[in-house]
Amino acid sequence: VFGRHPLLFPNAYQPRWVIEGLATYAETDTQKAIGRGQNAYFNMLMRMEALSDFKPIRRVNQPIGSWPAGDTPYLYGVFFFEFVRDKYGEPAIKQLVENYSHNIIPFRINTNSESVFHKELPQLWDEYQHWLKQQYAPVVERIKQAGVREGSSLTSEGYIAGPLQTLGNKIYFYRFSGESHASINVIDDQASEKKLLDVNLHTRFSLHPAQGLLITQPEVCDNARLYYDIYRADADGKHLKRLTRCARYRYAVWTGVGDQIVAVHNELGNNRLDLLNADGQRIETLWQGKDEEQVGQLTSNPNQAYLVASVWRPELGWNLEKFDLQSRQWSTLTDDHSIETQPQFSPDGQQILFSSDKGGVYNIYQYDLASGGITPLTNVIGGAFDPAQAGDRLVYINYSARGFDVAALPLTPSVTIANSTAPEPAAVMPATHVSESGSFDLANNLRGTRAAATSVTPGSSTSPEALPSHAYSPWPSLAPRYWSPEFQIDDQRTQLGMSTTGSDVLFRHQYAATLSYDFKNNQTVGGFNYVYDGLWPILHAGVSRDNSIYLDSNNNPVIVRASDELTVGMIVPFISLEHSWSLRAALIKQTDHDVWTNGVAGLPDIHDDLAAIGLHYISTKRYPLSISRNDGRELRLLYEDGDVYGNSYYKGQVTVGEWREFVHLGGEHVLALRVTEGHGEHNPKPFRLGGIQTENTVLSSIMNGEVDQFFNKRDYSLRGYSEGHAELVGKNMRLLSAEYRFPISRIERGWMAPPIGINQLHGTLFYDAGGVWNTGTGPDHYYTSAGFELDADLDIFYNVRLQTSVGFAKGFDKTLGENKVYLRVGSEF
Repeated sequence: VFGRHPLLFPNAYQPRWVIEGLATYAETDTQKAIGRGQNAYFNMLMRMEALSDFKPIRRVNQPIGSWPAGDTPYLYGVFFFEFVRDKYGEPAIKQLVENYSHNIIPFRINTNSESVFHKELPQLWDEYQHWLKQQYAPVVERIKQAGVREGSSLTSEGYIAGPLQTLGNKIYFYRFSGESHASINVIDDQASEKKLLDVNLHTRFSLHPAQGLLITQPEVCDNARLYYDIYRADADGKHLKRLTRCARYRYAVWTGVGDQIVAVHNELGNNRLDLLNADGQRIETLWQGKDEEQVGQLTSNPNQAYLVASVWRPELGWNLEKFDLQSRQWSTLTDDHSIETQPQFSPDGQQILFSSDKGGVYNIYQYDLASGGITPLTNVIGGAFDPAQAGDRLVYINYSARGFDVAALPLTPSVTIANSTAPEPAAVMPATHVSESGSFDLANNLRGTRAAATSVTPGSSTSPEALPSHAYSPWPSLAPRYWSPEFQIDDQRTQLGMSTTGSDVLFRHQYAATLSYDFKNNQTVGGFNYVYDGLWPILHAGVSRDNSIYLDSNNNPVIVRASDELTVGMIVPFISLEHSWSLRAALIKQTDHDVWTNGVAGLPDIHDDLAAIGLHYISTKRYPLSISRNDGRELRLLYEDGDVYGNSYYKGQVTVGEWREFVHLGGEHVLALRVTEGHGEHNPKPFRLGGIQTENTVLSSIMNGEVDQFFNKRDYSLRGYSEGHAELVGKNMRLLSAEYRFPISRIERGWMAPPIGINQLHGTLFYDAGGVWNTGTGPDHYYTSAGFELDADLDIFYNVRLQTSVGFAKGFDKTLGENKVYLRVGSEF
C-alpha cells in the first residue's frame, strides 16, 4: 500500500551494532585472512574491552563518544555474531534477521532474542562476554608466561595518538583527544607535552633535523573530493606552508640533506613514487606500480640513498621492502604472513624499527640491516605501534582500553629470532614489476586485510572481465518509491494528504513533495521543493501553499487565508575541511490572500516580493566528546530588497549581520557568544524579538529548507520575554547572547524498550540582551535576561540524537520581563 516506505523495513531500525556487525561479519573470511573480524587490530580492541571495560548492551545500543567511539558498533557487532555462530550455529544468525523482518512494530529486540534463543538480550550479552574472555585468556596467558615487556606511559589521554617520530630526545606525535582539534604535539626532555600546531584528522608527518616537519594531510579539492596534500613547517610548528594542491600524496619523506622529497602518489588504485623538490614541485617519477600493489609508510635512510617502506603485494601481503633511489629497484626485507608496518630507521641508519602482528599481537621489532636478524623489543598485552628511538629509549604508541598513548622503555633487545623466513638479500625485483597503491594509517591499515598466501599466481591477472557501460541517466532511479500519509485534525481543520521524497542514485536531483486536502474548509495545501546538485552552484526551487483560519467572537471560521510562496535560489560553495564559505542568492515571492470568507469584508491581499543575497562562513567544530560546537566561528551577512521586482507590500531593504563565536575553555567547557544586528530602510517587514525558538546549529540539508531559513528571517529569540509585545517590534534590531556551557555527566546508557537513551547531561548559564528601534543608531532601551538550562542529548530509536533542554529564564525589565520555564528540542544557537 505504501510502496517501499522506509518504516516498512524493520531491520533498518535495529541498533547499529546489529547492522554494522552483520556487515563486518559477512566481510570476514578466516581462511583467506580478510576482514576485520579476524585481524589483529580488531582482536586487540576487543581483547582490551573484554579484559577491562566490556560495555553493557544498553550502552552499545546507542552511538557513544567514549573510546572506541565510532568503531564500537563494528567491534561489538562482529564478535557477537561470531559468538552466536560458535554457540548456536550459523542458522541462528539468519533466523535472528528473518524473524525481526516480520515485525511491523520495530525496536522489539528483546522479543526477537527470546523468540530465537529463548533468552533476553542482556542474558545473551553476559554469555557473549564470558565467551570473549575464554577466547582471549590463552592469548594473555601466553604473553604473561613469556614475560610482559611494555613501556611506561608518557601521556594518559588515550583516544587516538600516532604516528610518532623523534628528533634527538624530543618526541613528536599526532594527537586527537576526541574533545578538541587534532594536532601535532611534542614531548621535550623534561617530559612536558605541548601542542605545536593544529592539523586535519588522519595526518601523517616526517621529520628532518634541518628541514623540520613534512606533513601529509587530507583536504577537500573542488568542493567534493578528499585528497592528501603535502605541507611543511618548522620543527617548532611555525611557518606552516602548503606545497601541493589536489596532488594525492598519501605519504612523503625528506631524503638526504633534506633538499628533496619522495612521496607516494595514489590515483585510481595505482601507486607511484614521485621525486619532488623542497617546494613540492614534481621532478620525476621514480617508480610506477601495478594494480593492487600498495605502498604504505616510508622511512628514509639518514646516511644512504635508499628508502624502506611497508609494501603490500597480492601474492605476499604486507612486508618491509627496500627501494634503492639510484637503481630504482625494490628488494624484500621480510617475507611472512604477518603485517609489517610503520618502519623507522634508527639514528645511525643500521636498524629498522617496525610494528608487526606476529603471533596475533602487534609488537615492536628491530631489523638489523647487516645480518637480516629480527629482534622483538616489546611483548605487550594490548598493542605497540609507531616505534622510534629517542636517545637510549624506545618510544612508541601503546594501546590500552582507553586508546592510544605514548610510551617509553630502555632500548634493550630481548630474544633474537632466527631469520628463517627472510628471503636472501640478493632477491631483487625490478621497478617494472614492483608497485604499490593506496596507503594506510593506524586507523585504516591495521583494520584491513592481513597478509596471507593466496591462490593468485605471480603475473596472473585478477581483474574482472570488461563490463558494459553506458552514459548515466537519472531517470530510472528518480521516481518516488513510497508515500506517507499526512493528517492534521483539530477544531478548524480536517486535513488529509500524502508526502514523498525522491532522488536519483547520485543525489544530483532531490525533491520532496506534500499534498493535502482540508475537507472542513474545502481547500488544498502542500508544497514541492527541488534541488539540483549536479552543477556548481547548487540550484534550488520551491513552491508552497499554507492556510490560516480567522475566527469570529464565537470561534466560528469567517476567513480562510492562503499564503503562497515561490522561491528560486542558488548556493555557491567553497568548501575545505577546516571551514567553508558559501555565497547564496534567492528570489522569494509570497502572496497572502483570502480564499474563503463568510459574511465579512475580508483582508487585503499582501504581496511580499524579495530579492536576497548572502554570505555564510562557518569554521565551527563538534568533536565526539563535545557537548556543543566547541571552537571556531560562524558568520552570516545578508541583504534583502523588497523593491527590486514585483509589487511588494513591504517596500524596503534589510541588512543582517551575525557573528557566533565558540571558545574552547578546556575539556568539554565552552563559551558561546553571539552578536546579531539587523537594519531596515523605508518600510521593511519588521523584526520581532521574544520567545524561545529553536535555531539550526549546523549546515542543514537544503531539502529541509536551509535557503528559506537563511533568508527572510525576522523572528529572534529573547528568553524571558513573550512574543508579540509592540516594544519588541521594529525596523532595526540588536541582539547579544553569551552562554557558558559545561559538562555534567556522560551517561551513554539507554533502555531496551522504548528505544530511548541518554548520551550525556550538560548545563548552560546564559545572558541575553536585545532591543529594537525605528529611528536613530541604536535602541533606547535594552531588554535583558539571564537563566540556566539543563541539557540532555537523547538518543531515540537507537540512532537519532536530539538535544532537549529544560530551562528557566528571568526577564529583568519591570514591565515586560517574566519568569519563564520552557522545554525545547534543539539548541538556541
